[in-house]
Amino acid sequence: MTITAEQFATGMTMDGYLNQMSQNREQFEANIAAAPVTAADAARLTALPEPLNVLVITEDWCGDSLAHLPVLFRLARESGDRLRVRIFKRDEHKDLAAQFPMPTGRVAIPIVVFFDQGMHELGRFLERPRIGHEEMAAFMADFFARHPDLGTAGQPISALTPEARQALFVELGPWRKGRIDAWNRDAIAEFTAAAMLPVTT
Repeated sequence: MTITAEQFATGMTMDGYLNQMSQNREQFEANIAAAPVTAADAARLTALPEPLNVLVITEDWCGDSLAHLPVLFRLARESGDRLRVRIFKRDEHKDLAAQFPMPTGRVAIPIVVFFDQGMHELGRFLERPRIGHEEMAAFMADFFARHPDLGTAGQPISALTPEARQALFVELGPWRKGRIDAWNRDAIAEFTAAAMLPVTT
């Protein structure tokens, strides 16, 4: 299954997505306003020779979406008509989301995929920027090394006991907050690269 231009066009616009949000809308809009997008970032996309189609698969409740999609929205708004963003809810489009798994095979959101006008894939962004994946893995390894009674670093957070999740989030929340600006600068670099380079196979 691949997404056609006709299917892509059925997705929500950015304004449509914001208007239907039932969770985190106020924070999402605040994050758009605070996104560390510079004039030079926008100019790189404004200079694209043709508009690109940007597929987004997400859910309102997703913390990584709340952190990184506002950056994409800000880039799209400031690049004129160069990024045509259409958004699909993951739970309503699981078959579509399944086409864009992580290297491990896990499907994680947000999924952001850049296509040219012929719907040929140019690049993708999955869940969080690469530096975020690397730093998160190191954080989890350190946390469970210090708290082996709570679980192991390879476990999905959803598989942890409620007590273990609570203990993890006490440390994880403030740590992630301190890393978000750096991660979003890397997200901007990855979005820009994905808009300009073909995906490697």
